Amino acid sequence: ETANCDEIFEFGEYDLMDVIDEFEKETGIKVNYTTYETNEELYNMLKQSNSSYDVICPSEYMISKLIRENMLLELNYDNIPNYANLSELFKKLSCDPESKYTVCYNWGVTAMVYNTKMVKNKPTDWDALWDESLKGNILMFNNSRDAMAVAMQQLGINPATCTKEDVDKATEKLKEQKPLVKKYVMDQVFNEMQNNQSAIAAYYAGDYLYVAQENPDL
Repeated sequence: ETANCDEIFEFGEYDLMDVIDEFEKETGIKVNYTTYETNEELYNMLKQSNSSYDVICPSEYMISKLIRENMLLELNYDNIPNYANLSELFKKLSCDPESKYTVCYNWGVTAMVYNTKMVKNKPTDWDALWDESLKGNILMFNNSRDAMAVAMQQLGINPATCTKEDVDKATEKLKEQKPLVKKYVMDQVFNEMQNNQSAIAAYYAGDYLYVAQENPDL
């Protein structure tokens, strides 16, 4: 049977698992888990420190950079039997067309979340993130891939087939937006939107479901 998003969220609330804790109990392996707010912070840590990680979870554009700079090891698929159950849609991605270095960890869509008490007219497209009446209340991705993709969509450019000229156009569009932006954020979007501190943001659809539970005005 299918379930709506609210029902799925309720299941999650009552059936949460501490994956790291359970993994350590089952294997006896101690996990050192670190989070980074942006791909660039992760890259700088890998490049400049002596830290070494067995597994990292960057976005596609950063994976491409890491492969070009010979910073990744090839995977041994004998250790990843569940790969056989992964949809073909998420294999041989453009960042790693031979699937030598990566297994898709997460997938989703980018959404626009807005506060109905602070935004008078319901947004219908990405133009809302360039709305001068919302100046100082707009949150934008602190993530070059997603920010550029939003600007390209707003300009009618397909990010999958863009040219250098298209990238330049999107860059100029983001420069136009900059005076209107309150903050460039990643995880700060949760507090900003939940606590009515900002009016509108571009973020991930799954995270929208979480913040909307906390604030019914979103």
